Order: sequence, then C-alpha cells, then structure tokens
Amino acid sequence: LEHTLERAEKLIPAQRLLVVIAKEHFQFEEVRRQIASRPPGCVVIQPKNKDTAPGIALPLMYLYKRFPNARVALFPSDHFVLEEDVFMRHVDQAFRVVERDGSRIVLLGMEPNEPDPDFGYIVPGESMADSEGTGRKVEFFVEKPTMEMAERIIRRGALWNTLVLVFKCQTLLEAIQQTTPDLYRSFQPILQAIGTPDEHRVIEQVYHGLRPINFSKRVL
Repeated sequence: LEHTLERAEKLIPAQRLLVVIAKEHFQFEEVRRQIASRPPGCVVIQPKNKDTAPGIALPLMYLYKRFPNARVALFPSDHFVLEEDVFMRHVDQAFRVVERDGSRIVLLGMEPNEPDPDFGYIVPGESMADSEGTGRKVEFFVEKPTMEMAERIIRRGALWNTLVLVFKCQTLLEAIQQTTPDLYRSFQPILQAIGTPDEHRVIEQVYHGLRPINFSKRVL
C-alpha cells in the first residue's frame, strides 16, 4: 500500500488520492501505520470486502460527489513495480488519451514473461489512432485461463491485465450502470448519503445485503 501511494504521488497530489480499505484491515498494525499519515477525508472504508467491483464503486461515489468531472487513475496495491518512473509515464500518457476523449477507458497491459493461470489477460485488437502509437483496442479478456490457454493467447500477443485504469469518473460509473445495474442501483443511497450524518449507517446497510462482484469478470 505504501509503495503504491508513493508511486502514485509521482503524478497525483496526496490530497487527491483515495485509499480504499475494508474494516477488517484495521486489525493489522502495519495498515494502521500506513494510513495514519493520509490527508483527512482520503481514506474510504468498506464495512466488508465484497470483491473488486464494490471496492471500486464505493470510492467512485465519493469522487463523483466531490469532483464529478474528474479524470481518475485506479492503482491496485498488490503490484511490485521496479521501474516506477517508466510505469508512471505510461499512466500519464493514459491520462492524455482520456483528456482528449472522455469516453475512453484506458487499461494498462504488461508483456508476460511466462504463462500464468492465476492472472487475467487482455488480447489486444487494432491500434488506436489517438493514443500516440501505443494504444490498442481490447479484443477480449480472459480471466485466469488454463495453462494451455494462457500459452495459446500469449502467442497471439496477449498481455497481463494490470487492472491499472485511467478514465473519467462519469464514464466508468456509466459502464458499471450498464454492466452491473444491480450494483449501481444499490449504491445510489450511498451517493445521496455521502456528506450527511447518515453516511456510515447507509454504507453499512447497503453492504450488509451486497453480494460479491468481480470487476474484471462483470464490468471489463
């Protein structure tokens, strides 16, 4: 988590970074230490981990309430990145694509060094004219394939899905509404309650009846 925040701060001010954790993370002293220095209002707490789609949708509600036209980057905290400056230059390039066209959702892929059935894969399609020569359309996704399938799609040029996304807040919310309308509807009371005395009670109530939803499978 700490490394992810330091990496993101190469491009984004600390007061514009939201940290998303689940309530059960507080049992770990190291987590408490790492979030203690975050600016006020920058830690979003899920009552319970309900997989990645709610974990992305909840901070989006806060962002939409505060900065509805924001351009946003999503950084999973389980990555090790050696060449951080190179990595963040690609993120910056993705921001420029989204600045030119707010309907785009840009996803970073990484060349695999071996087939691994525990990863998600992107099979890239045709090149995008507006992406400075490196952008490709997504032909399709393969989530945690068999070893045989991983080998086959890597030969077709498949990339590891980093789940590092850059997008306009409204655009990703519309994608969530289209692909997981049940999740989108259930989060509307949260959107209304943010900033009110009922905020935490409503989030607890919504999460109590929420089923886990995987973002890669259901939204991407």
